[in-house]
Amino acid sequence: MKQFTAMPLRYFTILTIIAAVFSAGCKAAEVNAVNSKMLDGGWFPVQKVPKGVIKTVNPDEFEEVKSPSGKTAAGAFSPTHMLAQSLSGLAAKAVNEGSFDEMVWIDTERKDYKYWYKNLLERLEFEERGTFEVWDILRRYMDAGIVKGYILYSYDFSEGGAYTERENIDRSANVAATVAGLTNAVMISDGQKQRADKMGLKMIMDVRGKDMNWCYAKYRNVINRNALLTVDPKVANNRALSIANGFACAYGVEESTERLCKLLKSPAPIFGWNCGDEAKQTGLVTGYGNFQTASNWAYNLPLLSAGSAEYEPAKVKTLNPAGIDWNDQRYPVAMLMSDGDNLQWLTGNFFFNDSYWASQHHGDFPMSWTTCVSHLVQACPEVADYLAASQPDNAAVIEYGAGYYYPDLFGEKRYDRLSYLRRHAKDINEQLKKSGTKVFGFITMDCDSEDAFDAYKVYAEELDSVIGMVAIQYYPYNGGNGEVFWFKNSSGVEIPVITATHSTWEHARWKNGGTPSHMARLVNEQAAKNDDPSLPDYSLLAMHAWSQFQEIQGSDDKAEDIPRDENDKLIKRGKVGLEPAKWFVDRLDTKTTQVVNIEEIIWRVRMKHDPVTTKKIINEHYGRHLDIN
Repeated sequence: MKQFTAMPLRYFTILTIIAAVFSAGCKAAEVNAVNSKMLDGGWFPVQKVPKGVIKTVNPDEFEEVKSPSGKTAAGAFSPTHMLAQSLSGLAAKAVNEGSFDEMVWIDTERKDYKYWYKNLLERLEFEERGTFEVWDILRRYMDAGIVKGYILYSYDFSEGGAYTERENIDRSANVAATVAGLTNAVMISDGQKQRADKMGLKMIMDVRGKDMNWCYAKYRNVINRNALLTVDPKVANNRALSIANGFACAYGVEESTERLCKLLKSPAPIFGWNCGDEAKQTGLVTGYGNFQTASNWAYNLPLLSAGSAEYEPAKVKTLNPAGIDWNDQRYPVAMLMSDGDNLQWLTGNFFFNDSYWASQHHGDFPMSWTTCVSHLVQACPEVADYLAASQPDNAAVIEYGAGYYYPDLFGEKRYDRLSYLRRHAKDINEQLKKSGTKVFGFITMDCDSEDAFDAYKVYAEELDSVIGMVAIQYYPYNGGNGEVFWFKNSSGVEIPVITATHSTWEHARWKNGGTPSHMARLVNEQAAKNDDPSLPDYSLLAMHAWSQFQEIQGSDDKAEDIPRDENDKLIKRGKVGLEPAKWFVDRLDTKTTQVVNIEEIIWRVRMKHDPVTTKKIINEHYGRHLDIN
């Protein structure tokens, strides 16, 4: 039997004093799971509507905080923003619980969010209760009883930009955000501690030096398993969403992130974004049957999503195939803009960006857009409504995955992986019906693999309102080379999965990839061989949204690529989005090609594959009599 030596009295006295001092400044934590619900037939959390809303000052004006080491941070990248997100999250949580009637709008000056707020006010009809400094909101919410204390953390001052892999990252902010929602606490950095203490706010827990492995071991049984937030420890955005709903926070493609992905009730959304190789981080999420939302720079998702469960969004415009000129036998060509699965882009810098949706050329020629409209109708109905209201008649909107993941790898680390994909597909089907979207697209790792075909079959069986699908390969986008795959829908009708034939990408060196003018030349050459049965019946140009090009007047179609310097950086900024798309269109031979949107491509592919059934569908559902014989 092990013998224990009695502790000397002086040591016992010292420890007693230390414990007393600690307990005077640290309140015992009451840890409770957050019982938030997810939308029926969706994947965003339900947010109740507040009676009133207050605003913060512009995040760029958030006050400076000095850490104990002397380092400072101010503005949007600061502990003050972390505190603001905490307050926003706790207010949203209290509204859901019925104990409070007010939410917080973090008042960014970005044009998009100003517009969404204006329309949000009209939809929800809440009372505007003023603009406050962040510390004044803290006092307001302490007095209201929704802030019970604070979680102490250290702000990350590691060298390097946000969402990069860096050395010596302090991850305690992610631990603090995870615990804050479970304890009704705000995040307070060690540079803010003295001020919080003077206000009479009690420290609930000190998580400095802790990481998410520690947090997982301690709280895995109480964190909300419906979603996960991946967020850089130096970034505040979206922490309100995690705190309001008790979601864990993670960062890095590492053990703790994988543990949390495995813990989720899959299929589940991953809010925010992670660092490192895109395919690796998305592959990790995908493997456990979950999906990215690419929402890392989004603002105010709790308030933007308020009341979305009861709201009926406007439906997007779709092509009526009865209006197609079936006698026009010119080679059909469509362009599809990439990266619309990026929620933070569509909420923050897309619709009023004159390179993309707000381009002077939008509507001058048929254009097709990948979008995350299924996210939008749940998370920000104002954005979904604006999309539908401002959509040109010749523009097609497709749902791009309902999250970013690879269907051919979805759930591969789970038993019966396709059951997870089918579950997600059933929810997608509900959201497609809400938005009116008729084409479903996605990114695969290998678009003609057996695993991909298994996924296409699930989609065809579950998405009963789509006319067809489009598979874009991760690398290269046009890896499918225009091949078409056929799968029966729930009515027994075959619908196509089409693939891209070409792709625009700066400095591309793969077959049928490159500059807009180079792609136009290749498409013209293909159109001249339109009667060759070995070639695709269409051209679908997948356009990389971020690739930059320079306009040229001559015939050197490689000259649109902007030269790079010794650091492999472009020597100047070029044009992106619809400007290069226009260059492509202007170089097409109008005698042999016709520019259409992706919906017309799909209808033409269906007509050639099965004219009798296709004509019957058009006659019965679209009001045109086509001769079936």
